[in-house]
Amino acid sequence: MGRNKAVPVKVFDFPPELELSSALFKKLILPIISNLPKNATQEMKEEALFNLLKIGGSLKIKYEISENGDFRTPNLVLQKKTADCDELALTFVAAARKLGWDTSRYKLISLQFFLNPGIEEKASHMILFRETDKTVFDFTEPNSEKERRKITGITQDQFSYFIKTHIPGLGKIDDFARAPEVRDQKRWGATVIYYNQVDQLIKNQNYKKAVLYLKKYLEFAPDDEGAKKVLSFVLTKQAVLDVESKNLKSLQNTVTLFQEALLLDPRNDNAKYNLSVAFIKIADNLAHAKNYGEAAEFYEKAYEQNKTNVPFLMNLSFVYNNMGILAPINPSKASDLFKKALRYTKEAEKACQGKCPELQELRENINTFQKNIDIVTAQMKKINVLDH
Repeated sequence: MGRNKAVPVKVFDFPPELELSSALFKKLILPIISNLPKNATQEMKEEALFNLLKIGGSLKIKYEISENGDFRTPNLVLQKKTADCDELALTFVAAARKLGWDTSRYKLISLQFFLNPGIEEKASHMILFRETDKTVFDFTEPNSEKERRKITGITQDQFSYFIKTHIPGLGKIDDFARAPEVRDQKRWGATVIYYNQVDQLIKNQNYKKAVLYLKKYLEFAPDDEGAKKVLSFVLTKQAVLDVESKNLKSLQNTVTLFQEALLLDPRNDNAKYNLSVAFIKIADNLAHAKNYGEAAEFYEKAYEQNKTNVPFLMNLSFVYNNMGILAPINPSKASDLFKKALRYTKEAEKACQGKCPELQELRENINTFQKNIDIVTAQMKKINVLDH
């Protein structure tokens, strides 16, 4: 018998949605590059790819800004023949990856500007920068034939001049807002395909998909603390939807979500509070089923999250009192349980600050639990006398 072959697992080192399909690559990209002279340099090949993809280039791609943050993947760019600067820059990178080129040669550079003096409104533009010879590839449509889309030998100081003379469609550019920001290809790709969609997903209350997109984004940007806080917020939103459920499995799932939210952002007070609520709901279910031992465990977990909730403290004390009553003939164990019941009742009374509607009931419970302690204490003394 032959051995079973191990199935290779494909590991994406780039957002998979940004990979170019083989069919489109073979149809639109490969023929152009393959027909270049055999002695064509890498730079010549890259310029041929640029001339293919640029606005008004060989593929007749038209410039169109994406609406509502919807990002066109490289496949959609080649299918619809419309794109903006971010999408074309990433399509270039996707095609280069498919061709087997070293994409570390290119940097995605985000340029940001003030549109008019005295107005804080900013515009941004993405270009591709080849470090080897300081070449800029700008994919937008030129305003006139005199404006070149490729500038060789550009330096940091020349960026301002480049911006003012070569970026069309942004209105009058009077000031340079800040230095160019280099974008990591993988991280920026994950930003536009995942992170930039999250805001709309939250507005639509599609929390499950928002969580999925944030987790995908963090695979490429694991150090983004801001994104972790957003994920913590969304996990909390998702879990809150089920926190009032009476289904034990749903409640246990919410606990997992709240705990994950707190790992990402320990200061998420909403997650802390609702985690205690979820623990209480689970404990209530268990107590109702007279499973007092497990109920007490979940009440104790809730107590660690919220130590001033009066109704919860009362439930916790009742559980321990019931456990004491049901304890087998073991006065010592019963005494410990009654003492816990008394302790949590007194904490509830303190949390009331003399104002809550349960105050009278709490004082009656204190007397009841103290009597239970006195009864088992007397039993213990009697047993000790008999033993001796």
